[in-house]
Amino acid sequence: MEKWLKTFKHMEETEVGMCSNNDHDRLAFYIKCRPNGVDLRSLVLQHHKVFIGYAPWRKGSVWDPHNVKASLLDISVENNDWNPEKLDEDKCCKVHQKQISENRGYARKIRRGDMVVLPRPGEGVCYIGRISDKFELVNDPPWAEEYLRLCKKHCKKHRLDCSNEADLIAEVVQSWPVEDWRPIAFPLIPRWISYSLLSRSTIGWLHDRPDKKRSVVDVLDQIYKETFKPNLEPTIDQMEVEARLLDWITPSIFEHLICQLLQLENPKEHWWHIGGAGDGGVDGIAVNNECRVVAAVQCKWKFDSDPYKLGKNLQLQLQKQWGNTVNVYVAILYNEHKDNKIQSFNGVTLLNRERIAELLVKHKSVCSIAKTLGIA
Repeated sequence: MEKWLKTFKHMEETEVGMCSNNDHDRLAFYIKCRPNGVDLRSLVLQHHKVFIGYAPWRKGSVWDPHNVKASLLDISVENNDWNPEKLDEDKCCKVHQKQISENRGYARKIRRGDMVVLPRPGEGVCYIGRISDKFELVNDPPWAEEYLRLCKKHCKKHRLDCSNEADLIAEVVQSWPVEDWRPIAFPLIPRWISYSLLSRSTIGWLHDRPDKKRSVVDVLDQIYKETFKPNLEPTIDQMEVEARLLDWITPSIFEHLICQLLQLENPKEHWWHIGGAGDGGVDGIAVNNECRVVAAVQCKWKFDSDPYKLGKNLQLQLQKQWGNTVNVYVAILYNEHKDNKIQSFNGVTLLNRERIAELLVKHKSVCSIAKTLGIA
């Protein structure tokens, strides 16, 4: 118990320790709203709410829908008022406890005016909203019956037990109120934002564009106000091409683009895209006319470590496999490592954003992605 409390307090310091100042810069976050696999989109849109799950059950409590704070701890309280010893360890497993600690960071930071995204990439849509008030625990939630109906339908389909209605409703009483929602086609969300929306996490912060030249709150605000207009006018300006790469290239498209550019740069080689689950780090392979592997590439949309170490490890791996030294490329769209401007080092060639933009302009007449990005 003592060890668990120390771990919990350490998590509190790291997750929410920066919430002490009174100034509030506008924030942006995404939230999936799929507790136990149940899609709450209809409730979210109808009731203008977003819900955060993982109910922090109070030790020794019984469910009281008329006074939720008697049953659940309020995760939005300040550190001095938060006592993890009051959590019911039987109802809150260790994974549950970890998520509760992380959720406290969101509950304490998110305020009126912050931007929220409800992603539904499977349906090709996102919903953008603006938080209208602080975090709250809702007594007698008017959406409870509808949520139970959705749960029962889901449980019947997947043969799950949903007999404990108190546990279910407790998943939809921790919430933030939201102003009107704005739907937007998922492909129109800049890639440096949608990149995070595809993560496995149920909630997370959204950050500014990696080069810090575009604010996520500003872009979402423009989408919300319906004033957002992507710039895809024809251009060959180096800085604008780099910006469009950050804005519109997904990790998977990035891999295909790099293989295409390497093929155009090396017409005597035959480049194949092989990236995917279990690729071992190789995203593209080149063979010569004798079908010998002569080059390989590893692509990273964002990578903060040494790109040459990454490439050298790949080179040694391929040398062990094929018995000959293979030319290795490392393509990174965003990297802040001190050596990210050097184009070749220790047998590894780096394709940074600047170099990729140059190649895209060079091959704009034959590169399909250049046409999509308006490079002309």
